[in-house]
Amino acid sequence: MNILAFDIGGTKIAYGLMNEKGCLLSEITKVKTPDSADKITDLLKKAVNEYEFDGLAVCTAGIVNDGKVVSKPLNLPEGYEKIDFKSLKNVPFVIENDANAAAWCEYKIGAAKKNNNAIILAIGTGVGCGIICDNKLLKGKNGAAGEVSFPISGKDFIKIAQKNGVNEQDCFVIKKMAENNNEKAKNVMKEWYDNLVGSLVVLSNLFDTETIVMTGSLAKLIDYQKINEDIKNKCIGIPPKILSAKFENNAGLSGIALLCAEKNNNT
Repeated sequence: MNILAFDIGGTKIAYGLMNEKGCLLSEITKVKTPDSADKITDLLKKAVNEYEFDGLAVCTAGIVNDGKVVSKPLNLPEGYEKIDFKSLKNVPFVIENDANAAAWCEYKIGAAKKNNNAIILAIGTGVGCGIICDNKLLKGKNGAAGEVSFPISGKDFIKIAQKNGVNEQDCFVIKKMAENNNEKAKNVMKEWYDNLVGSLVVLSNLFDTETIVMTGSLAKLIDYQKINEDIKNKCIGIPPKILSAKFENNAGLSGIALLCAEKNNNT
């Protein structure tokens, strides 16, 4: 089964041809997300005409339930939630939240493989969370399970920096400043890190998970040996393993392709 998979975010749209095992069959095309719903639709139609495929899969920012985007995501244009993705081509179709799709990828074929309970936490400009509970993707009554608001995003990082008198906008530059013993930068890193540890402990205590897989640009700031040591005595019961994602930016595409193939096999 060849599946055309899309990963739609506020900054960029990535798409490519995948197989039923979540493996790429083509190069990934990445384009800046258009500034209107009509332009996004035109881009999708153009992409659909570029490939031969027998399954269509979309992972997207925002809450997804019952095969559609429930409400407009904050970082996408007006009318986005009204796009009829399924009508792009008459083939088996699936749509899911991007963090959920990434979680499914890491659970099935990535860093959390063979773990019945796992969480993926994506930290970039915003925060995304996908939860695997007893081998199933946790959705909730409206599809909003995992929509967390922990103060650990890139935007939060910059707010912490400004509060501490650091005007630099690049998180990695601030980390380098801290490593060079800049006291203000060290305070920024400590506050953000403490927020991250607290967030991981909350997730561990709520879901009693085996593994929390970290992805997104800010996940590269993490010292994994240190953070696994630091949460040991803060979690109820056995602490989860904190791991770096295997598929990183491609997890959404692979995960949504896997979900599409599984849905097709079950129909």
